[in-house]
This record gives sequence, structure tokens and C-alpha cells, in this order.
Amino acid sequence: PVAFTAPDEGVVCEVLLQAKGFDNAADLGRKVAEVYAVAAVTLSRQAHYDWSLHSIKGVVARAGMALLDDPEADGEVLLAGVLQEANVTRLTVEDVATFQTILGDVFVGMRCKSDGSWQVQAMPGGMLDPICSSMGLVPARELLGLVGQLDELMEARQSVAILGPPASAKSSALRVLAAAVVGQGERVMVRTV
Repeated sequence: PVAFTAPDEGVVCEVLLQAKGFDNAADLGRKVAEVYAVAAVTLSRQAHYDWSLHSIKGVVARAGMALLDDPEADGEVLLAGVLQEANVTRLTVEDVATFQTILGDVFVGMRCKSDGSWQVQAMPGGMLDPICSSMGLVPARELLGLVGQLDELMEARQSVAILGPPASAKSSALRVLAAAVVGQGERVMVRTV
């Protein structure tokens, strides 16, 4: 006979966080598992949403890298920020506020970014404006926000699918980010399906 059991995501997350150097890993692991469990039940059903252990492991890996960058940071604040950054970029507009409420309820007293602003991590300040102008695009806050979201996704994942309604600047954001990355001397590979 063979028996299977579902893993306790809170315990798995605790062990992963401990391995990454978080002091209060037990409490943080429970909170991450709770955010994902509530999000899976509360948010709309979308084919691209992933609330599995695989996604949790990705978030913990990003949190570990962030902790290495700033060892003095408060682990809870850092983890809440990573959860926000890793998940909001892939949520539908309707689900963003709900997810931020879930984060606020689980990480009590923390305030998540809700202004829609994004910093393009790899791009020096002002680098995107001339790129947009050379492409005949206006460097509007919305477009730069999309470029920032795409940049963050690419930092966390090996590949990204860009989804959205027609005329929502998907191709423009991709072209601007690709030009900025090439301008920094890196190679870019884009495949359109």
C-alpha cells in the first residue's frame, strides 16, 4: 500500500526561512502559508495564479536574497515586502486590493505599497525616458509602472508570459525593458507565441 499526505506548508516554509537566516522562522513560516491559503480561497480563479508550495519556495528564495543584501532588516517587514512584490505583479487589477488586505491582516500593522508605483531595479534613474522617446512613446507613469512590474517578474523568474487585454501596453513595456537591458550590455531573448 502507498499513502500520500499533503505537506504542511507552514512547517516547510519555516525550515526554508530558517535555512535562509530568518530569526523568527516559525512565526513567519506560518504567516506565509496563511497568506497563500487565504489568497487561494479568496481571490478570483485565474489560470496563471499559483498558490502552491512551488510558489512559496520562490518567495522564500527571494526573501533570502533580500536578507543577504540587508542583514540588519526586520525579517517580518522584509518578508511582507517580498510577498507584495512577488505576487501583486501577477494579480488582476480587481484582486490587488484584496491581496493587500490579506497581507495587512496577516502581517498586522504593516502597510503595503498601494500607490501602484514601481522602481525599475536594474535601471539607473531616468534611463527609461530617452528610450521611450526614441520609440515614439510617452514615458507615462502607467507605462513605466508596467516596465517596472515586468522587470521585477524577470528578476524572480526564468520566463514570463505577458497577458492582458488589447491595447494595454504589453508590447510597449516589453520593448522598453528589452532596450534598457540591452543598453546595459546584457543579452535579451524574446519569443512571441
